[in-house]
Amino acid sequence: MISKKIRALTAVLAAAVMLAMPVSAFEHVDDLPADSTSNIRKNKPYMNFGVKAGDGVDLSNMKFAIKDSSGKKVAEFTGPEGKLKVLDDTLYDFTNIHSANDMKNYDKRSSVPYDEFVPDSVKGVAPSGALMNGRSKKYPSYSDNKYYIRLDDQCYYYYTDLSKVTVTDTMTVPANTIFVDIDSKFPDLNNRASYLQLSPYESGQKCDLKGYYYLSDHAGEKKSFKADTGKYEVWASGGHINGEHCEVYNRSVKYTKIKMKFTDAFPGLTSNDLKITKTGSYDGENYTLVYDLRGDQSKCAFTGLYYSGSVISAPIPDKNGYVEFWVSNETLETEMEYDFKWSYTLSSGRTISGGGGGSVKDAKLPKSIEDLNFVFEYPQNGYCLYNVKPGNYTIYIDDKGDRRDYTLSTDKLKVTNTKDIQRFTVTVDKKPLKLGDVNRDGKINVTDIVVIAAHIKGHKKLDGRAPLTADINGDNIINVTDIVAIAAHIKGRKLIPDKYI
Repeated sequence: MISKKIRALTAVLAAAVMLAMPVSAFEHVDDLPADSTSNIRKNKPYMNFGVKAGDGVDLSNMKFAIKDSSGKKVAEFTGPEGKLKVLDDTLYDFTNIHSANDMKNYDKRSSVPYDEFVPDSVKGVAPSGALMNGRSKKYPSYSDNKYYIRLDDQCYYYYTDLSKVTVTDTMTVPANTIFVDIDSKFPDLNNRASYLQLSPYESGQKCDLKGYYYLSDHAGEKKSFKADTGKYEVWASGGHINGEHCEVYNRSVKYTKIKMKFTDAFPGLTSNDLKITKTGSYDGENYTLVYDLRGDQSKCAFTGLYYSGSVISAPIPDKNGYVEFWVSNETLETEMEYDFKWSYTLSSGRTISGGGGGSVKDAKLPKSIEDLNFVFEYPQNGYCLYNVKPGNYTIYIDDKGDRRDYTLSTDKLKVTNTKDIQRFTVTVDKKPLKLGDVNRDGKINVTDIVVIAAHIKGHKKLDGRAPLTADINGDNIINVTDIVAIAAHIKGRKLIPDKYI
């Protein structure tokens, strides 16, 4: 599967392979399986290039180079199989990186630059989700609260997924509005103690919901209250946890009402039959208090206020243990502020009472896991440069003699700001050289005689394909006879045949 030797480039570069990390390679929270997988291309611009020989062209020792738009040489190589020499330290030689496994073993892997990644606004960002295993820094000493990903990083989204629950209703709450939804079953509980109270965070912040809002008095009501933009503390029958709040927005927000088992939404708070048992003692007598979330609460009242954004719900679990509450589509979270009020008659006949002991719990909404495969199209043939700055590059024959003898099908390599592999195949063909034009300047003159004479005397040997143009009589020997033939051509006595080689 992995080749350490670069194969010769064929007429068209073979199709590169799109590789992604297999799902089984991920380690998830609680060892849960992935619900889905998404392929995301995350990489810097890169180019896959090579040369191929035209008819009768031998590339094995031909030197090539690439320069950027400023004229700086950034890389050079010899033939279609020689080693690529990178001359720009911001570029990376991915010529031999044919697979994810090669990438893991790449000797410069630790220096390959990260690519900035912007997570999905719901799936990958708190409070509704998180990008797990995502790096928030480029280097150990540098952090800017952004996410940076390398090609072989294994990341996944762990996010609230309302498609896994029963949706019973939807609505849009207007700007500067608090919406309160009270369950109609409150009178059945004989609970006259539970109430809602709001307290603005900022002085001067106005809200139409004032004082104690007794739940039993408003059972079955769904009401809107005008309120200034900002945060409001939610008090459950006088109980409140500092820092917890609902929030009124200056824009309309969509909400979804969901139905869940109470014990799934708030595991561990109650027994399976939705009862909370507390014990205490007074004046040497022990007592037990039982709060039944669905039963009589005339003595032991449980107040549970669920809030998400600017919507507050006060639901009662049904006979099957299900509870319905609202969730903001923007945050996909709901909190429950709860508290207790109680009275108990001692064996002496004396009645004692108290309250408090509540807290806040986040509703445990169903989650989904989405694996993110940061895929990369690994080159399979030719040369490859990674982290290439977008712009115009030039490929050229890096030998003066060969440049006189050969042409390239193109010398332009335009790199765009894309994450797709950018392929370039350049064909090398022979230039049509005229017999007698030894220095390949397009003319036959005295200069050509001087060049041949220097060759014959051993002062400077003919380079490239010059010997073919100098052998005028075709006897495979370059000597004075060829000089005489060129001289006769120049004087017009006997013209050299108009022949290209």
